[in-house]
This record gives sequence, C-alpha cells and structure tokens, in this order.
Amino acid sequence: MAYIVTEGFDLYRDLADLGLRGWTSLPNGGGLAPGFHSHGRALRMPNLTTAVLARRDFGTGASELYVAADLQLDNLPTAANRLMSLLEVSGSIDQINILLNTSGTLALRRGTTVLATSTAALVANTRYRLELRALCADAGGVAELRVDGTVVVTFTGDTRNAGTGVMNRLELWGPVRSDAVGFTYWDNLTINTASAPAPTGYPGARRIETLMPTSTIAEGFARSDPAIAPHLLVGEAQLDVNSFMASATPAASDEYGLADLSGTPTAIDAVVLVAHLARSDAGARTMRASILSGSSRLNGATVSPPVSPSGGYTETIAHTDPDTGVAWTPAGVNAQRAEIKIVS
Repeated sequence: MAYIVTEGFDLYRDLADLGLRGWTSLPNGGGLAPGFHSHGRALRMPNLTTAVLARRDFGTGASELYVAADLQLDNLPTAANRLMSLLEVSGSIDQINILLNTSGTLALRRGTTVLATSTAALVANTRYRLELRALCADAGGVAELRVDGTVVVTFTGDTRNAGTGVMNRLELWGPVRSDAVGFTYWDNLTINTASAPAPTGYPGARRIETLMPTSTIAEGFARSDPAIAPHLLVGEAQLDVNSFMASATPAASDEYGLADLSGTPTAIDAVVLVAHLARSDAGARTMRASILSGSSRLNGATVSPPVSPSGGYTETIAHTDPDTGVAWTPAGVNAQRAEIKIVS
C-alpha cells in the first residue's frame, strides 16, 4: 500500500475546499498560509483557548502506520494538549497520540495514558519535520517519534487503547493558548503503511511539489469559456468552480501536459494525480483520471463525482513510473501527462 495519504494543502481557496478532499472539523479562524520550502501552501491552525483540530479519515487504515509532516509553532501552548492523533474510526478510539507540553517536550500516549516523554523540546518559530511510527498492539506495540530525523522518544509495549487496533483517522491539533495568540502550521503531510511498495518505513525529509497543467495535448471536452485554453481553465493554482472543462459523452477525454519540477530531487517516492471532478447531469455519470507516461498508463478508480459546483477530489497514486516499472526519475516526472475521461 505504501502511501495512503499525501497532502500539500496547495489546491484550495479556503478551509471549505479541504472538505471536498475529506477533511472535517476544520476550525473557525484557521486558514491557509504560504507553504514551507517556499512552495505552495500550508494549513494554518489557530491557537485558541480551547483546542481545535482538523480531521481526515483514510479508508481501511492499518495497525501500523508512519505519519510525517512539517510543523511550525508561533507559540508554545499554555496548557498541554494533543498535537497529532491516530484514531480508529469505529468507536472514535484515540489509539496513539503526541502530546505537546508547555515546555515544548513531546509525550507519546495511548489514549490519555503517557507512555514516554522526550527530553528534547520544540521551540517557537522553528520548522521541524515530525515522523511518527505507530504500531498498535497489546504486546509488542511500538510508538516512536523522530524530529528532523533523530529519535526523541520511543516506547515498546501495549499501545492499543481499545477496539481492533486499526488506525484510519488522523487529527492535527492547534495547541491551547490562554491568550488565543498565534497559529500552528502544518505542511507536506504523508501517511504510509509498512507494506510494499516503498516507503515501508520512515519516509524522511520530503517535500510535496504540486505541478499544474501547462499545455493541452488533446481536447475532447467543451470549455466553460471558449476564449481560454483548456489547460488554463483547469490549471489554476487554487480551485475555481467557475472555470472548467465539461462533457456528457462517454469515452470523451482531455489530456494535459504538466509543469516541470522546480529542481532535481535525488529521490521521488510517488506521483499523485489529484483531480477535481463534478457532475451536473441528473442521472448517473462516471469518470476516471489517469497518469500517462511514455506509451503506458495508470488508470485511477472509476468514480461517480459529487454534484456541481462543489464536486470532489479523486487521487491516483503511482509509486513507480508506469512506463519503466521502477522509481520515477525527474525526467520521467517532467514528461508525464494527465488524462481525464468520461467512462459512462
């Protein structure tokens, strides 16, 4: 399974748009801010007098997960509170979570039971890379946290709070501040399992780079504005539901070229095609997004989009290049194309 969630927070106008990709419980006063590494956007969580959170469920989940994200705090909390939680949706069971103390130290917990606490402490206005390993089990469970690649706290033993031990919900929290001052920022979020393909462990320092359509290779849909090229109608930096390509013809498709990477990364874990799809027909309609590489393709799931104008997102993950069967290269990523097709 490898990656099951990838989120750069780059595609949205506001918090409401995150709801179209499965995020819920988004806090008033939150928003989007300039992203880390001078790219895209980051999720901005307000520090309020009571804790707030952003929640995302992710399918069947697993009993062992790795969660990685970039984090920056404007201020440390004035009361200890969750920073990140992995839950079992059935019963809303908080299995394993990270507690942020007022000193900046981090504790690993099973529910509300502290398992171990770090001696190292986070400080305000500093960017960190957090990587949590969570193996949920009565015996032989593991909870371990790395900060910037260094293990700061680890525990082995009983890590299952209740339920079956499956974790399929993530919560990101904004720390409590009695003065309600400041924000907490999250970016470059991934969740991966311990099952192949890679990564099957800690992913390490990673950046999610969002590449938008820059050319139209084949046009089979109709334009919302005939004067604007198709790739410009669908290639805006943030979602615009008034700018689109549309068709009611089965087998109709559009194909787009994408922007090149901004640099030359030493490793590329995956390519994720994220498509925003909507349906205006009264009856059933199905669509599919595909990653094209050379003469090969990886077809995403066939989906029935939500009704317009809000619609919803679908994701297609290619851990390897469909044309070569091995890891993506920068040249392969730069040459890939995206296809959107009406299936029925």
